Amino acid sequence: GTCLFEGINVSEGRGTEKPFQYIGAPWVDHEQAVLLLNELNLKGVNFEAITFTPQKMPFHSRPPFLTGKECKGIYVNIQDRALFAPYKTGIAMVWAIHKLHPDKMVWDEKTMNRLHGTRRLEKMIHNGTHPSEIFASWEEELAAFKERGKGYFRY
Repeated sequence: GTCLFEGINVSEGRGTEKPFQYIGAPWVDHEQAVLLLNELNLKGVNFEAITFTPQKMPFHSRPPFLTGKECKGIYVNIQDRALFAPYKTGIAMVWAIHKLHPDKMVWDEKTMNRLHGTRRLEKMIHNGTHPSEIFASWEEELAAFKERGKGYFRY
């Protein structure tokens, strides 16, 4: 779910010991973001304020975004993998950072449309839609998909 940050001017934690679990940028108010996120009571996850500095690793073909810059970040601390919903978590994090920094968060429309599939998420985030409403917005489509796919799912 935190791959969504590949389409936003926020580090997804590449170049750290916890890529995709450390999310941040120098301008993020990580303390406030963590408060907002923990108030959502997402299942299986807790959020912690951290700082990290992405570094180029020998296996990287190019330096990670924000290499060498100290980032104020959020640690996605997974407590229960069975309950954890990664995509909901990523959306909630995008919402929290946008809510705090609508003037600093830059949305790469082409990348985000590829990652999310439509512009609906962008519109909802920019309109201030609460994560619970975003999650609810796809329930009908998800139920229809599950119904159509019943004969194909093996487990």
